[in-house]
Amino acid sequence: MNKATLGATRVLVVDDDAAIREFLRDLLDLEGYVVEEAVNGAEAVERVRADPPSAVLMDLMMPILSGAEATSRLKSDPSTARIPILAMSAGRNLAAMSSTFPADGFVSKPFDLPLLVAALAKHTRPCL
Repeated sequence: MNKATLGATRVLVVDDDAAIREFLRDLLDLEGYVVEEAVNGAEAVERVRADPPSAVLMDLMMPILSGAEATSRLKSDPSTARIPILAMSAGRNLAAMSSTFPADGFVSKPFDLPLLVAALAKHTRPCL
């Protein structure tokens, strides 16, 4: 973390689609978040362990390490388990997943922008 982000609400956006990462970066920047990016679950796990963000927006379907596996790894690690992770998916069965998947919340693609921002606000606090 650098001095420019000290006290900021940092969100790690994890998605293998560059257009989605750019869209979310632009949207969340307008909402006052500091946005960092990862292109797959393995990079996300590494980044979260090295410098924990306020929250993670995690796509579930990615190469190298899926978002589902990355979320499971982060939630089973005591040093990262408390970091809120919102799972993102175009899947239609997000409600059913909520009872079996360790994410703190779920966001559907395509995004409902007010719901996305509200879900993120509910789970975030500034990094100290």
